[in-house]
Amino acid sequence: MRTGSFIVFFSVFLSIYSLSNVFIYYTVRNIFKLKGIKKLILKITHIFIASLYISSRFLENYWRNSLTESLATIGSFFLAVMLYLFLFSLAGVIIWFILKLIPKAKPVTIKHKDKILKHAGIFMLVFVTLITLYGYYHACSPQVKHHKISISKPQFSSHLRIAFISDIHLGTIIKNKRLNKMVTNVNSFNPDIILLGGDIVDEDIAPVIKYDLGALLTKLNAPLGVYGVTGNHEYIGGVEKAVKYLEDHKITMLRDEAIIIPERLILIGREDFSITRFTSKARLPLSEIINNQISSSDWKQLPSIIVDHQPYGINEAITQKADVMLSGHTHNGQLWPIKYIVSQIFKIRHGLKKFEDTWFLVSSGYGTWGPPVRVATDSEIIIIDLFPEN
Repeated sequence: MRTGSFIVFFSVFLSIYSLSNVFIYYTVRNIFKLKGIKKLILKITHIFIASLYISSRFLENYWRNSLTESLATIGSFFLAVMLYLFLFSLAGVIIWFILKLIPKAKPVTIKHKDKILKHAGIFMLVFVTLITLYGYYHACSPQVKHHKISISKPQFSSHLRIAFISDIHLGTIIKNKRLNKMVTNVNSFNPDIILLGGDIVDEDIAPVIKYDLGALLTKLNAPLGVYGVTGNHEYIGGVEKAVKYLEDHKITMLRDEAIIIPERLILIGREDFSITRFTSKARLPLSEIINNQISSSDWKQLPSIIVDHQPYGINEAITQKADVMLSGHTHNGQLWPIKYIVSQIFKIRHGLKKFEDTWFLVSSGYGTWGPPVRVATDSEIIIIDLFPEN
């Protein structure tokens, strides 16, 4: 990321992060009436845990071992805990002020203030703990989503099964066990082709190399091959190193490239939308990729599939009359209620939709970013069965 953009982004993020934690600290301190040594312990503990994610990710660039990975994992979980503590605290403050405005409730509220606050605080801590534990279990329990799509193209005459997996985020948190589970699951559906929709690597390639995760990726099996595209996280961690590693482990990376799989389909892999934030380059327009790399007769005769990590290129795909576009990136918000914010950013947050002649499918992803937790969203593997329309 260019220096100026990074400074602005990090400053805004750090300000919001710090203010949220200050609000949580004062809420917990006031609820439980902590003073003296108890208040000091809470303050030190909160500052330590709240700083773990940022500090450990920074340390991992210079000093990576089991300790920094453990600290990063704890810090990642805290991001989910922080979100729900903040929301619960904010809701509690709002409810408290509303009760004080109700004439009949005000005397009772004031009289039993300490007791009410203490019970509310205990409930909040138990609830946040349980929802975080549930979210971790749910994130580790991927769902397999099946979709059937009919396409009318003269040379498309037989069923084609696609396995689509986006946002695996291999690294410090998602390692051998979960990747092995994914590979076994995908292979069990006997796909004709496997497509990886970006953010295969969670930023730094070092833990991927350390745990030899590429060896498991080579076990993905499909007769027409395994293909991938870049995501923003490949760029964050160093795109060239990530792409080389993936290609060395039998994944064909398509970077603004179109290929024809004879008599089956046209496959286009787009460079990630974030390329301009990290380099001086821009990705090619979809029309240029098609016109320069695919003949007009092939485009009309064969089904076309575009893999584009971030679901921004929807209008381009519609204009070019592509048959299917597959994306990820959104995580479907990952944590409730973030999905509602994501809906305001992307035309399609999640799922399968059709605009004019083009089908669009946005996956919530297999892995997670930040906290290894999902609430009201699924980790998923997508199986798409393409059928000739007639």
